Amino acid sequence: MKTTLLTDRRQFLHSTSVATLGIGIIAPTSDVAWTLFGAPSKPSLGDLAAQKEVLYGSSVNKLHLSQDESFAKLIAQEDRLIVPEGELKWKALSPQPNNFNFDSGDWIVHWAESHNIKARGTALVWHEALPSWFDGYVNKSNAKELLVNYITTVLKHYRGKMHSWDVVNEPLTGNGLRETPWLRLLGPDYIELAFRTAAEVDPSTIWVLNDPNIKFS
Repeated sequence: MKTTLLTDRRQFLHSTSVATLGIGIIAPTSDVAWTLFGAPSKPSLGDLAAQKEVLYGSSVNKLHLSQDESFAKLIAQEDRLIVPEGELKWKALSPQPNNFNFDSGDWIVHWAESHNIKARGTALVWHEALPSWFDGYVNKSNAKELLVNYITTVLKHYRGKMHSWDVVNEPLTGNGLRETPWLRLLGPDYIELAFRTAAEVDPSTIWVLNDPNIKFS
């Protein structure tokens, strides 16, 4: 089984600065340090991670990739997977009910494709990053149809372009299901509904329940 390791922008830049100092988990002779000092190319962090069957990547956004050339160069050099920070969340993709705007998400996915980097989407169902119209518009009568339509529309648009998706994000607490709008509107079956819908639209993509409260005994 492959493991996915993700970093955000601050962690990523910190890790590369640590590499040049020769402290922490990255040795001073690592590929990052050699590359920064202009020495002969060494294996990237992505290549080194792949040797351990780890898919190494970072969370990114369009602003940093498009305006920070050094950062974009490091991501392209070191990563094998990127996750858009906000561009693929409901708030960004659907600014109005049943109205979609994929421009920023498409930009990042195209950037990843052009650099031979995989893309992971997050998150189709989450209690945060909901659009401003959500509370006044969604109710028990239309919640199921709205959720199915949203997941279907987004996944059809990105079908064949994504390595994986967080289908349901952070639905748990330490004591059970988190109290979210989806739980109140649809009950606990909303999780199964989301995964069934995703699998029907794009069965080839990896579907993930992402939650820090999952524990294995």
